[in-house]
Amino acid sequence: MPSKRTPYLVTCVGAIMMLFITTSAGASPRESEQAGRRALVEGNYFEAIELFSRALETNPRYLEALLGTAEAYLELNEPEVAEEYLNRSQQLAGNRPAYLLLLARVEVARGRPAAAETHYRSVLNREPNNVDAQLGLAELRLADGKSAEARRLYEDILRVSPQSRRGLLSLALLYDAQGDREAAERYLLTALQHHRENPQVHLLAGEYYRARGLLSRAERHASTAVALAPNYTEALTLLARIFYEQGRYTEAVGTTQQVIGIERNSPDAWYIAALSDYKRGRLEDAIDALEIAVELNPDREIIRLALEDILLRELALEDERRAQFAAYHFRRAAEFAERNYHHRASVSYRNGLQLDPYNYDGRMAYANLFRLAGSTARYLQELEVLRELGHDRGELLDRIETFTHLGMDEVAQVWGVSQFDTPRDRIRISLFTLTGANQLYLPGSDDLLVGALRRHLLRYEQLSVAANPFSATGFADAFARARNAGDDYFAIVRYDEVDRNFGTYLVLYRASTGTEVARLSALRAGNDRVLESHRSIALQLAELVPLRGRILHRRFERALVNIGRLDGVEEGMELVVVRAGSFDLAPNRPEYRYADDAVLGRFVVSGVDDLVSEGTVTRDGFFDLINQGDAVLAPKTELPAPTGPDPDGTQNLLQRIRALLP
Repeated sequence: MPSKRTPYLVTCVGAIMMLFITTSAGASPRESEQAGRRALVEGNYFEAIELFSRALETNPRYLEALLGTAEAYLELNEPEVAEEYLNRSQQLAGNRPAYLLLLARVEVARGRPAAAETHYRSVLNREPNNVDAQLGLAELRLADGKSAEARRLYEDILRVSPQSRRGLLSLALLYDAQGDREAAERYLLTALQHHRENPQVHLLAGEYYRARGLLSRAERHASTAVALAPNYTEALTLLARIFYEQGRYTEAVGTTQQVIGIERNSPDAWYIAALSDYKRGRLEDAIDALEIAVELNPDREIIRLALEDILLRELALEDERRAQFAAYHFRRAAEFAERNYHHRASVSYRNGLQLDPYNYDGRMAYANLFRLAGSTARYLQELEVLRELGHDRGELLDRIETFTHLGMDEVAQVWGVSQFDTPRDRIRISLFTLTGANQLYLPGSDDLLVGALRRHLLRYEQLSVAANPFSATGFADAFARARNAGDDYFAIVRYDEVDRNFGTYLVLYRASTGTEVARLSALRAGNDRVLESHRSIALQLAELVPLRGRILHRRFERALVNIGRLDGVEEGMELVVVRAGSFDLAPNRPEYRYADDAVLGRFVVSGVDDLVSEGTVTRDGFFDLINQGDAVLAPKTELPAPTGPDPDGTQNLLQRIRALLP
């Protein structure tokens, strides 16, 4: 979606000269205010603020200049500053609709929707057909999750003002988000019919057809937007994305150079140029461009994922650039660990070690996370990896000896087993994302993101997550691949990115039947939004899948099972013992199903190690039928049925609608 901060109308040389003349010394407050209003309409918000300020220097009570300044600051997402100017306008403005509409927008931005609705209704009491107030109310209904009511309000707007550009585009976006492509396209085509000279309408049409995979039509609209506004960087960037996805890499690079000529600090343009160069076999140019993109926006996670993917594919382990970018993850991991964000620290350390696996300090710090969590066995395992990599420091050898001795009383040692060599019964899951289903700014990022989500899931011992390729052509393709692979579940992941919001949406299916089991979502904003969104989804999924283990050994009433602390087992937990081979995953719920007569008894945990646990078994019937190999499962619980479309998606839709230029 276009950013409201970027001008899209062309300012020709003559207009610039006229602006220079009218804003020179001697320009009247009215001339400055009118020039500021033109700059505001054209999206030149910084320039508009300067011009309104000149008018206010001469006449501090100039209402139109005060309101214009407030509007410019709203467009720059600075509602607090906008509110200051509206406060200065209050006595002058009274109940003027223009003032109340701006005040309502401030209330929305400050998180006060009830106050915003009061202002919108005040406007409508005076002007029942005020389109801006009606649009504001529709957005409030959408923010409340009342999409049907919002749709009705938008349709009411069109009955009064059939050519309302924002009304038409809002309905197109709303229907598209709800999966009604026919209705979405109908409103989009109507907007094009009435506003064919508006570049933003063509931009949205280009984005719509690109998302549908209709790249030729998308190219036509993106090119039209550029023809109408040659400096419209959003349209140029969209055109570059389309060229990249069509395999026209030279044209993609040429178009990104146009963007960079206008806005050199555009990380998106550098990213597309880099991927295009990589496809053209220009490895060093690609790496250089991605390094620039990362430097321009160090917290843009997708760009960093792309760079590191190329480093892993193309550079030798000894290449210093791998260590350079691994250092970023090690530093971030240490910061997370200091704040006790152990999951985030764990993922960051793994990302760093993937790039620089021989790094002693990084692996030692990663090992310490297990020690702090009480997982002595996993801590020792990582220390042994360091020794196998050739590190023979005295500190390392001393720690191995010390913690080996301390672990002598652990459950695995007492039972005489190597817990890391015991057979595991993991839930097998495949992850997929559907071609063209994601709303992402950067092309080629779908697989990168699903791969990053997979790394979060690797933290959970009870899960076995298949590696890439993750892209699927549709549900049938994903279903067939998961079923043929013998998976337990498969998940279709969808991403939605708007400005600084990032949403991850996952639908989990039973691989044997293709039936839906659950829907998960996580919408995050600000820095680390990809990491936080993935962390939430991974945690939800790990908590959702049912716990399963098996009896490895039995000594009278005591037994050892192959699940432990890293599977979520705790002392005192009671599990059901079920006859081996007499249970299966339910087709539409995240649980195991079994007949009542398959239950042989109960297992109560008394001691926990990282990957094994011991406890006592009690039989249910007169005869003791519990044997080695029988399963231990979590008891059946009442679980909610799968939900409908996730409400988090409404927030990104709302962001898109609010990004529509007035």
